[in-house]
Amino acid sequence: MRHLQLAQQAFDALSPGLHGPLDECISDRTEVWLRDDVCRVVEGLIGKESFQFHARWSVDHLTQGAQTTARQAVERVDQSFVALAQEMSRALTGRDATDLDSAYPEGERDRETIAWIANRPWDDLVSIEDFFHPWGGLQLHPNSSDRHGDFRSEHRSVFDQRELRFPLGDYISRAMFARVEYWHALLDRLAGIVLLFWPP
Repeated sequence: MRHLQLAQQAFDALSPGLHGPLDECISDRTEVWLRDDVCRVVEGLIGKESFQFHARWSVDHLTQGAQTTARQAVERVDQSFVALAQEMSRALTGRDATDLDSAYPEGERDRETIAWIANRPWDDLVSIEDFFHPWGGLQLHPNSSDRHGDFRSEHRSVFDQRELRFPLGDYISRAMFARVEYWHALLDRLAGIVLLFWPP
């Protein structure tokens, strides 16, 4: 426990420098912290089953193929996003788009975005590659990358707005919730526009 407290104290001192550009001094301090403090803590924990369980929880419970209640919840959220976009697309089918296009400059682009989401442009809401560092972004299919680049320039995602590496913790879950937040906010905005311009 003493080693853990020392490692946490050392990280608290190191943390402010990690939020800015990584220079040689910060890099060296981080390396020393990992080697001298973190490794000492891990050596005392790595053989313990409870530590292994908690360290692997997201890998074992959230990722594709996991036969767990948590994974089923992820898949229900995933399917709900797609189903909502598909319902919005159906609501727009056969409607005259001129009302939206004349009153709302982004009308055509928003209709394209709804159709894009209805085709589920992401691979999964969970990425095992986030385990060490939350870098997986939105996990889009390769053929969606160009559109995503354009879209992110107009709508800053939660991946741009906050640093997901801090505090230290479960990056797989944290990045998953960031993806859910991103798609939820986008679909909520689009649904509001659809209801406004295409009343039943």
